[in-house]
Order: sequence, then C-alpha cells, then structure tokens
Amino acid sequence: YVYSLVEGGAVVANCHKMPASTFTRRKLNVNEISSVLIDAMAHLRAVVSHDVEFMFTVSPIRHLSDGFHGNQLSKASLLLAIDDIMAQDKSVTYFPAFEIMMDDLRDYRFYDRDMSHPSSLAADYIYDNFSNAYMSDAVRETACQCYKITKRASHRHMTDDLDVIKKFNNETIRQGLQLVDKYPKLAVTANKILKIQ
Repeated sequence: YVYSLVEGGAVVANCHKMPASTFTRRKLNVNEISSVLIDAMAHLRAVVSHDVEFMFTVSPIRHLSDGFHGNQLSKASLLLAIDDIMAQDKSVTYFPAFEIMMDDLRDYRFYDRDMSHPSSLAADYIYDNFSNAYMSDAVRETACQCYKITKRASHRHMTDDLDVIKKFNNETIRQGLQLVDKYPKLAVTANKILKIQ
C-alpha cells in the first residue's frame, strides 16, 4: 500500500502530519512492486557496487489494519513481485521468514500478546534459520558478541554504587573497543551504542 498526493499523484514516504484528505491510499499491483524494486536495485548497484547481492524476505508480522484477507493479498503481491524479480535476476535470493512463521510455527503460542507480531521465541527461531543459511560460524560468533555488548550497554543498573556502575560501564566499553579493533567497520555503530565520544 502506498499513499499518493491527491494533487499530482506523487507517492510519498511520509505524510508529515498533513490532513488525510491530502492523500489517496492504494495497493500497488505486482508489476508496480517489481518495477520499483528493480529500479532500487539498479540504483544501489550504480551507487554502491555492481557486485551488490540482494536477498528479499516478506515480513512475518501480520498487518491486520486491512483485515486477514487484506494482509494475505498484500503478502501475496509481494511474493509474486519477488518471484518475478528472481526470474529476471538469478543472483537474487529469498529468505522465507513469512513462510517459516505461517507453516513451521503455525501455532498462536508463537505470537506475541497482540497476535500480530512473532513472539521472542519465534523471532529467535527465524533468526537461527537465517543465520544458519547465510552466515559462517565466524560471522555468527561476531553477531553473538555484538548482541552481548549491546545488551550490556542497555543494562539498567540495580545498584546506586557508582564504583560498581563505573566498573561495569568501563568493561562494556573495553569489550566494545576490543571488537572494533578486530572489525573497524563496527566503529560508528559501537560509538553510538557505547556512547563513546
């Protein structure tokens, strides 16, 4: 679904809190979706690298604002568009997050309380499938280290002891910097997470 300006018909990325009457909402057809994605891929290859590889997935989250049937139609349109792209470009792959949720985890116990989002157990299961399919052992280990450091950085202290807090924070920064030494491209992300100046 996209929102277009009533005046001119341009598709917008954000409604900028303007009145709803300024926009019309419509569902893109399969050809429009594949065309937009192919254009985006060509742009990225031109800007980043011609060797960029693309992997698509369809969200396992149920978007129920249009009802169950509307959700399925939307997902089906995306799946058909991706299938069309893959027929044209053999380097494009697909990861079945939606299908894992619908077919492998087809039980409401794998949904969160809102019955739309996957539970943390389901998200972990989908991530495990993804990491086993696309990541080497070394990449999985690095991802695990990043996750642990991110968890430490967001930790809420249960003590008022400033020495304990400072020691914990310094150890978190030390671990983060150690990982950045090994993988310098993580520096910008690490600086934001660890709030290093």
